[in-house]
Amino acid sequence: MSSLTATQLRALSLASTVPVPATFPELGLISIAESGTGHNGTAKIMNVDHVISPRLKIARSFFIEDVSAVFLPENTNDVDFNRGTWLLESEVSNADGKLGIAYVREDARVLMQVEVGMTAAESAEYYPPLPGDRSVDHYSLNGPSIERGRACYASKRDVRACY
Repeated sequence: MSSLTATQLRALSLASTVPVPATFPELGLISIAESGTGHNGTAKIMNVDHVISPRLKIARSFFIEDVSAVFLPENTNDVDFNRGTWLLESEVSNADGKLGIAYVREDARVLMQVEVGMTAAESAEYYPPLPGDRSVDHYSLNGPSIERGRACYASKRDVRACY
């Protein structure tokens, strides 16, 4: 069997990944940092800051080994996958300080932080997914119950979880 072409290697690297930012042709500012992880020493982290508007930024952080590829467009005002640089696997750390799209493994652990300017009334009505919401366990047909001020729900295996 012959070796893979650059295009085939890129296609293989992109399999089972999601783009960050997710909406083409949006770009994020990519930065690489080392972070203390407690007893395991340090880990390399890739951060992608997606500024959606002057009052909304979504920052995502993941372990760099979960990043399969990064696309750096030649022209950030006219993004075209055929004009730019593809960094694959071990090359992704070369994207530090650049605008691009990171391709992260679907099952990667992600820390997502949202910074949004809003009114007090808007913020009082906004809640992220909370324990007991169907978004936490959307397969549960039993609604959440409240025990001692904590939301509880039963899983498929009748194991109760309270938060």
